[in-house]
Amino acid sequence: MSDFIENQYVDNTRSTYLNVSGYVELTPVKDLTFTSRVNGTLNHSRRGQYWGEKCNANRPSYAGSPHASITNNNAWNYTWENILAYNTTIAKDHNLGGSLITSWNKNQSESSMAASSGQMVDQWSFWRLTSGTSQHVESDFAQTQKMSFCLPSELFIQRVNTYLTSRPVGTVFHNSPPDINGMLSPQAHWRGEYRTKHLWKDT
Repeated sequence: MSDFIENQYVDNTRSTYLNVSGYVELTPVKDLTFTSRVNGTLNHSRRGQYWGEKCNANRPSYAGSPHASITNNNAWNYTWENILAYNTTIAKDHNLGGSLITSWNKNQSESSMAASSGQMVDQWSFWRLTSGTSQHVESDFAQTQKMSFCLPSELFIQRVNTYLTSRPVGTVFHNSPPDINGMLSPQAHWRGEYRTKHLWKDT
């Protein structure tokens, strides 16, 4: 019922979200192509809440009455991928090619919350936290990052008008540091994989 009582319950959120992507493709020499792609997002939100003396639903357990809080959240991430590909024709009827791929991803988020209990005027809502008799503050931070590369990611030989293919899928390395110290930190974990696939068919 507090929703119908003026100035007893407020829950107001404003947010901004941005998603940007782009790529560039170059051919520095014949039969060699370099492609670089990047994608990033940015997210920000502000949430203001107020519980008056006549409102108790979903109020934090530590909070007094009345109670107000403002929570700010910021998050961003980006992924950067690079592909180097080579494809040429040899002996007039054979195609020779291969590619090399790298990928880098990073995510970061942080939040902060300031709260206060005991405000004297309901109309102040969550805008005057310093007017309360007791304050409460929280903050948080998280970050992850990952680097992967494949050498080579694909290598093939194909005869024109036939099907003659060999595709070894090379070594893949992943780096996923568990903290913000970076990929060169002692806590960084590297994992390698090697996979090979062969398919032969001649007609």
